[in-house]
Amino acid sequence: RPHPLFDYNPVSVVEARVRGTVPMPGDVRRRVSVGAAIQCDCCASNGISGADPSVPDRLGSGVLGYVNLTVYDPPNTATIDADETVRFPGETFRIHCSAQGRPAPRVEWFFKSAMTGLIATIDSQHALFGGRYNTSIPPKQDCSHSELTVEAATIAHSGNYTCKFNNSFGASVNKTLNVAIVAYPRIKYISPSTAVLRDHDVSLNCSVVAGINRSDVSPIWLPRNGATGHRSERILRDGSFEINVTRWIHNAQFSDSNEYTCQVGNYTQGKVQLAVNSRPNSTAIRASQTVVRAGQTLWVQCSARGRPAPRVSWTFTPAFGLPLPFDALFQGRYNTCVDQSQCYSSSNLTLPAALSHNGAFSCDFSNSFGTAASTSITISVVEPVYGATIALDHSVVHAGEAFSTLCSASGSPAPSVNWYFTSAATGQSESLDGLLKVNISTQLDRDASQSN
Repeated sequence: RPHPLFDYNPVSVVEARVRGTVPMPGDVRRRVSVGAAIQCDCCASNGISGADPSVPDRLGSGVLGYVNLTVYDPPNTATIDADETVRFPGETFRIHCSAQGRPAPRVEWFFKSAMTGLIATIDSQHALFGGRYNTSIPPKQDCSHSELTVEAATIAHSGNYTCKFNNSFGASVNKTLNVAIVAYPRIKYISPSTAVLRDHDVSLNCSVVAGINRSDVSPIWLPRNGATGHRSERILRDGSFEINVTRWIHNAQFSDSNEYTCQVGNYTQGKVQLAVNSRPNSTAIRASQTVVRAGQTLWVQCSARGRPAPRVSWTFTPAFGLPLPFDALFQGRYNTCVDQSQCYSSSNLTLPAALSHNGAFSCDFSNSFGTAASTSITISVVEPVYGATIALDHSVVHAGEAFSTLCSASGSPAPSVNWYFTSAATGQSESLDGLLKVNISTQLDRDASQSN
């Protein structure tokens, strides 16, 4: 407007050059895309062309005035997010929220408990959140940030988290985020410890229930050592996840016997003992010699493999007479060694050989998965001829009369008998076998011979 000291006509030309967006008259809170002070340049002129504005004259030089308009903005463009909205007890989670506005909006936090439905302001006095939230992030000129950090979360921290933004130039803006604190994952089922026969297939199963399906709750079987497996999952009615992992062991060998662990991140684990077993096998029996003189040391060994290492029982079938219990004949004469680590059993029989030991030895092997018998080995105990005697019924006979002579001897096996005659007249000896008028009758017992 004209200077009040001037009494001539009002300024005839007014030029307004506005940088930015011109606010509507009287509306200084109008939302604009460029939030900044709006500078208006107003220039007045008296219309005299050619006037040098730098040289004062009676009309005065051009007048340049500035009017700074500040445009205010209510809270807007609010956001809220979290690093993860489903967590486990004991974990830490953070919620971030921000909003624009001029002046930078104030931030208030509210929590609606999923357990009680109650809504409360989050501040330093709150029992659940005291000292756990931070709004110290300095606001920028047109933006406010706030971060809520909850450490050692419990199920009580499940619920809706709301950020409320407001300033003095508009309605407040709210943003809400739901966070669920779910129970720790638990093992619903795990295969029991088991035993399987060698060269058979076996599978180990582990089922885990968790409130969230993420990599660190997916169970794995340890040790891995290249075994194959299968994984499946399904959502249960309550919204939790059931994750199943199966480990396959094909053609199981003794080396697969181990303790296997179903590991669920750092939360829980279950253990299974697997034993790979076999029936008794590789049976064998041997002796120091199969023909032994009486009184010499006789050594017989039988052995077998199996897992668990098999038990050993001896059997003896005598060549003569009725079988007797093995311990009745050989008590204290044998010892058995069972090596579970090598899956091997052996039994050794050592004793001085006697005629009563003539016969067949064998071993039976058994464990909880089957039985097997070794082949038998026959032992012959021999004894040299001894106690030979000869007797005549008459030492003097008449020509033409019959006489008999008895010859006997002991030994094992029973000695064979050959008759010879030495003539008193000629001094020559000859065999009597096959001669006429000579009848030879020989009887053999198991360890003695008699011949007439």
